[in-house]
Amino acid sequence: MPVAEAELRPRKPLFHLTSAEDILDEIEAGLEQDSPKSANARSTVLAIMRKTLESARKSAEADLMATGHGTRCATNICNAEDEIIRAIHLFATRYVYPVDNPSGAEAIALSAVGGYGRGTLAPGSDIDLLFILPYKQTPWGEQVTEYILYMLWDLGQKVGHAVRSVDDCIRMARADMTVRTATLEARFLTGEKSLFDSLVKRFEAEIIPKTGPEFIAAKMAEREERHRDQPMAARRHADTTARVGHWAQVRSRCRSAWRGARGPPSCSRATTG
Repeated sequence: MPVAEAELRPRKPLFHLTSAEDILDEIEAGLEQDSPKSANARSTVLAIMRKTLESARKSAEADLMATGHGTRCATNICNAEDEIIRAIHLFATRYVYPVDNPSGAEAIALSAVGGYGRGTLAPGSDIDLLFILPYKQTPWGEQVTEYILYMLWDLGQKVGHAVRSVDDCIRMARADMTVRTATLEARFLTGEKSLFDSLVKRFEAEIIPKTGPEFIAAKMAEREERHRDQPMAARRHADTTARVGHWAQVRSRCRSAWRGARGPPSCSRATTG
């Protein structure tokens, strides 16, 4: 086969994604006779999670080196993180803190927010999580939340998190622009999906239609503030290094305008500078 033809053939992806259920199967096999709540069990879970994360990062890097697809690499790392968090949640709720007959208050949903919510991660990026509750926090919910967070921290990850009821999310999104932006980009991960769906439905009904123009103006003001009084060289550097976040803000503005304002937004001006 000619070299040119071989180079044009699509390359097989080198990234392998291990599902949450497969991770859980490996944990079950490794526990043997240990109680899921024991220190030995926790060490086993942590070791398997660490191995899975390291393997995912290496295979994502190998795929990047072979294909040169940077966005796909960031997506692969994000997908691996999703499965790890799902596995930790499943182990916590099925084995460590199981509830035979859960009440309405004993439910929790996890969603990714921020850059993680947009579905891409670079190695070492912050893992921003929103724990959604039906009402106020319960002892069970607190235990599950702490188990997940401490496991992620012990993996060496930088985790930002918030624990809120649906009512709290709506109230804070109405009052705080940062929370509003994070909620707009929230992505369901695991747990009680009806809680996440309720949040999305209320956010789209109660927040977006009434605050679209205000949201766009605030985001434009943030961009202007970042560039104010910066030398041109520093401004160009900031534009380059913050490009992903900048495009995320553009997307947020456009989505907000489409949903909350009349007529299509003019995105061309927002993407310049």
